[in-house]
Amino acid sequence: MKVALVSLDQVWLDKSENFNRCQTIQADLSAHQDVDVVIWPEMTLTGFVVDQPDLAEEPDQSETIAKFRMLSHSTKTHQIFGYLAKEDQVTKNRLCHINPQFEDILSYDKIHTFSFAGEDKHIAKGHQLQSTTIGDSCFGFATCYDLRFPEIFTAYRSYCHAVVVIASWPASRVGHWLSLLRARAIENQCYLIGVNRVGKDGNGLRYEASSVVFDPMGERVFPIAEGKTWQVVEIQAEKVVETRQRFPFEQDRDVRFYKELYSHG
Repeated sequence: MKVALVSLDQVWLDKSENFNRCQTIQADLSAHQDVDVVIWPEMTLTGFVVDQPDLAEEPDQSETIAKFRMLSHSTKTHQIFGYLAKEDQVTKNRLCHINPQFEDILSYDKIHTFSFAGEDKHIAKGHQLQSTTIGDSCFGFATCYDLRFPEIFTAYRSYCHAVVVIASWPASRVGHWLSLLRARAIENQCYLIGVNRVGKDGNGLRYEASSVVFDPMGERVFPIAEGKTWQVVEIQAEKVVETRQRFPFEQDRDVRFYKELYSHG
């Protein structure tokens, strides 16, 4: 399966210009390589913003969803992106997956809101893991700060071949980003697909090119094709199965003991 990682340089709070950039990148990508899945960074059309409720969209009236549905349909690709969703007067940091065959929309709401940046004061936490099957691979979903919390990745391990993490992870902590992605891949013997933005946001934070894929052994998966802002990698579900069969580490986990540790914490 071919997966495209797009390191978008987002224009601060400008949905129209950011989607224009997405279309341009998609056209460049499609001209060079057939892909199955295209993945964009967190809050794709705005940049990471937590205190702008007017930017939130109701899912059934979402301009962002409509645009990516069109992009998915016209290019016959699965599209994974992020936006601010508003439901019942509550704002959520949402990841969406659109399936080009049926135009189904799967939504994952970020579980760990980033209190260091005040996200917890404006955006409600998600409370449910989400996964989807594309081809022969099952993908789990996470967003940015979720990466620091291994428990959800351990949960995904039982049924996922890969976990996608969309992010706005600053350059000042990019070493953590890369180390945690690799650690989650090694721990769970699955692919970790991290898609991060580039450029500079409206708060002056800088982001550097750091979108990457690690395989079930924690080795980097190098691109089979790449452009200025995108790269295409191949992943194989059978490699996850083979790795887990060859190194059956999961059988040595002691879940009962771990639950006791948490209960005494």
